Amino acid sequence: MDIKKSEIVDLLQIIPNDFPSINIYHISSFAFELSFALKELSSKNSYEYDLRCLDESFIDDLKSYDLNATLLDINKHRYNEHAKLYDFLFLSIDLDEIDKKMIFFKKIYAIMKNGAKLIIISKKDTDEPELSQLLEDSNFVAINPIVDTFKNFDILSAQKMHGWGS
Repeated sequence: MDIKKSEIVDLLQIIPNDFPSINIYHISSFAFELSFALKELSSKNSYEYDLRCLDESFIDDLKSYDLNATLLDINKHRYNEHAKLYDFLFLSIDLDEIDKKMIFFKKIYAIMKNGAKLIIISKKDTDEPELSQLLEDSNFVAINPIVDTFKNFDILSAQKMHGWGS
């Protein structure tokens, strides 16, 4: 089950058009259409788009969408390369696959610019209060659900604020 194109159009309104030098990081284990739409938006606006996946089989599947992805080792010390920081970070993964969620979110926090947005797309039965608390404990602020956008998924947004956390 993937996200519908019309739903993606609504979600991507969160990214300003024609704003210079936006860096987008996306960790995905589903959401072919979202990956394609982010790549297309990035190409159109000269943004940088880094797509990471948790397993090699999904990387192989993405090739049919002409998408290049890199395998992400979640046990790696840092998730970015060359100390790059990101303006938007999209997660479209099954969070139940992550054993050490607090460490995972702290590593994500570390690769985000101050004021960057985190967008989590999760299955409908995700425990939103538990996830919100986990994000808060990982120093994210402005944690809010984005309602009535996706039929088959929940969306939660959070933000990294300057001077918060470590």
